[in-house]
Amino acid sequence: MLKPLRLACLVVYSLLCSLTSHADEAEDWVTTRSLDRADLLDRAEADSGADISERLRVLLTLADRGLNRSTDEVSQYLEQAQSLLSANTDADIVAHAIRCQLEHRQSLPAASVTCERFNERDVTSEHEFVQAFVHVTRMYYFYREGRHERSLAESELALRHATPINDAALAAAAHNMIGLYYSTRLRPRMSLPHFESALQFARQLPYSSPKTITQLNLASSYTYLGRGREALQMLQEAGGSPAVSLYPTRRLVVQSMVGQAQAAIGETGGAEADLKAVIDAVSDEVLPDGMTFGYTGLGIIQLAENRSGEALASFDKVLSIIGKDFDHDLKHPRIQLVAVPYASALRESGNLDASRSLLNRVIAVVPPDEPDQLLADAYLSLSLTLEAAGDAVGAKAASENAASVESRLWDASFQYQVARLNASLESDRRQFELERAQDREVALREKADREAMLRRQTWLIGAMIIAVIALFFSRRFQKRIAATERAAAVKLEEQVKERTRDLEDEMAKRMHVEVERLKLAEKMFEGEKLRAMGQLTAGVAHDFNNLMTVVTLGADQLRSRMSGSSDAESVETLDHIQSAADTGAKITRGLLAYVRKQPLLPEDLRVDEFLSEALPIFRQTLGERFTLELSSVPCRVLVDKGQLTTALLNLLLNAKEAMSDGGVVLISLTVDNGQARIDVRDRGTGMSKSVQSQAVEPFFTTKDNAEGSGLGLSMVYGFARQSNGDLSIDSTRGQGTTVSLLLPLASGIEIEEQAAVERVRKIPKGIRVLAVEDREQLLVVLERSLTQLGVEVTTASCADDALDIVSRSGLPDLLISDIVMPGKLDGLGLVERLRETSPDLPIILMSGYSRYVDNECTFLRKPFSIVELESAIEKTLSGWQSRETTHYA
Repeated sequence: MLKPLRLACLVVYSLLCSLTSHADEAEDWVTTRSLDRADLLDRAEADSGADISERLRVLLTLADRGLNRSTDEVSQYLEQAQSLLSANTDADIVAHAIRCQLEHRQSLPAASVTCERFNERDVTSEHEFVQAFVHVTRMYYFYREGRHERSLAESELALRHATPINDAALAAAAHNMIGLYYSTRLRPRMSLPHFESALQFARQLPYSSPKTITQLNLASSYTYLGRGREALQMLQEAGGSPAVSLYPTRRLVVQSMVGQAQAAIGETGGAEADLKAVIDAVSDEVLPDGMTFGYTGLGIIQLAENRSGEALASFDKVLSIIGKDFDHDLKHPRIQLVAVPYASALRESGNLDASRSLLNRVIAVVPPDEPDQLLADAYLSLSLTLEAAGDAVGAKAASENAASVESRLWDASFQYQVARLNASLESDRRQFELERAQDREVALREKADREAMLRRQTWLIGAMIIAVIALFFSRRFQKRIAATERAAAVKLEEQVKERTRDLEDEMAKRMHVEVERLKLAEKMFEGEKLRAMGQLTAGVAHDFNNLMTVVTLGADQLRSRMSGSSDAESVETLDHIQSAADTGAKITRGLLAYVRKQPLLPEDLRVDEFLSEALPIFRQTLGERFTLELSSVPCRVLVDKGQLTTALLNLLLNAKEAMSDGGVVLISLTVDNGQARIDVRDRGTGMSKSVQSQAVEPFFTTKDNAEGSGLGLSMVYGFARQSNGDLSIDSTRGQGTTVSLLLPLASGIEIEEQAAVERVRKIPKGIRVLAVEDREQLLVVLERSLTQLGVEVTTASCADDALDIVSRSGLPDLLISDIVMPGKLDGLGLVERLRETSPDLPIILMSGYSRYVDNECTFLRKPFSIVELESAIEKTLSGWQSRETTHYA
């Protein structure tokens, strides 16, 4: 019964989907190109699974904009787009065009091959944008090749395709290139309208480079026409753009144009100094040909200030840079820029014949049937020169010729504007006809859609009738099938339940095994991490203890020399040095306590008495806002008293941090299962489960970087484990934390009470001591300290040197050696070699992090003071009094 109904619903759903389906939207290049750079970068970095067409448009738009920023950036985005491109698609045509522009700008040999398909053959596409982009590519190519007429034709075609789609970037590029065509031919009046149109389009763009370049071109035309104030306004707006400030040549061109505009309006004050400053600043970064812009502007400024001699020198500099002259190269663009100003400078300097000769040659070069602004300026300057020479008739004729050329230029400009207006009207007419044709096409399409909709609806009604009939005749058949299906479903459900139970049991077993495996792996990982941290910390502590030994012994030596000195400040400084060295040693012991490499000095300690004695220190640590309560039972443990004090202080400081507003902190001492349990309980913020799991890890902290080091709890944990104990944390978020330090109880240990008899320390004079230490600084201060104690010292920097000294000079009376040393033998190896020949030799071994256990050798832990060194020597020699030392004093 249900299957025909489902079939009918599926048919209806398919028909509705077909009614609502529509064609994919066309690629909207214009919309993508109107986005600013930040939006484009966000879309480029989005998920690579997004719409390929949109991603291609974004990447190619970024590559197109990179042509005015960085060639490396263009190559980067083209490379990203390459894997998404399909041959002969619109995106492929645009990518090929961008690559053509890139290679031509880089003057690469491959440029001609890459640009070939755009130069001579048509590129077909249904989109106006692609056609406009191709024509813009051709436009730039032919302009750089010097084929200006072909460039003009491509610019006009690009403008024709860019106008209907309202692409401001392409329209600005086309107008700018047309303006450059007329500007190159020294027809600024015809270039002005195109530069102004390009500026209007460029102001609509979300990036500034096209606007800045157009402003520079427009300012050049304004200056050429004597509209200096408008040129200055344009240059002031463009000067602060990155498109100018980042390019030394453009900075030089802008400053030169500013000077020429100021000269045109007669306000040259400071212009020469500003231009010279830019020339000096960019002289090492600009090609020689580019420097001609600077010296051209400099000469025009000097000419405006009636300094004709200096102006001639500046113009001569231009000629020397480009290697051209007025006799053979009057058609060269740089020569055309300076020819008339040069003739004016000659006139101002009194060289009228040379000025008249140069101007006549300029006039002869310009074709009379194609007059330009250079011809008009030449006739005007010739009129002034002839007038200065007293030739009034010639001056009048030259003036009339100048007026005639200006009139022809005005007429040509007016006719060009009329032609542009007619072309614009024709374009509007064609656009109107195109819109009407599109409207008719839309109407026909809507009619066709309505007819198709009617056909679909008819087919849908027929399908629904067939479905109802099929449903009516299959009802009885469906009842029989339903009964069979129910019986099969019951049987299948029982089988599924049985199989589910089996799977659940198997899954539970596998989960248990997996959990146990993960726990074992985690323990192994933690062990490896602690082992690596221990090796690193032990090495650092060893080197640090060597340095602290140098500081301690050095301070003792200085204090001994200053004994009885009245320089209290120096004595106080030595005390500070000693205090700092002691602090460093404590820090090192704390680090070694964590990695369980610190040599502890355990003693039988009554913990309850220790806590009572230390209670004032603990209360001072917490401060006045806290109340410290203590409860304890009598017990004894074997522990390092100093490390226990440090551990409890760390726990109290953590409790203080957790209770920022003050409160009660409780220390309780109990005995549980053969262990002394010291609990430090606070009622602070507590810790989450994740924080508890990481609390004893080194360098883990919930405080700011400037407040916590993350070593407090880790050091306490290391001390507890090294003392054969443990550390546990019980914390609830918002209720407080209890940190428990577990230490084994002392059993069967007797404390020998010794009378406090002052020991008389005395070292026999003249004994020979061999000191072995690989650290040069430590060896020097150790030698001085031993000398201060009145012994004869021989030093060695390694075990091999020490054996060599013994072989030459015999055995010493006492050996003092470091344990860890470079070479084949360390300190223990040296002891073993010497004991082969002299088992009774007194030996003191030193180390920064190892504790050497040997009843026949005295161990001296670094850092140590002179007093500790003297005590170790006395202790070692006191057991060897029976040895004959005939050389003692």
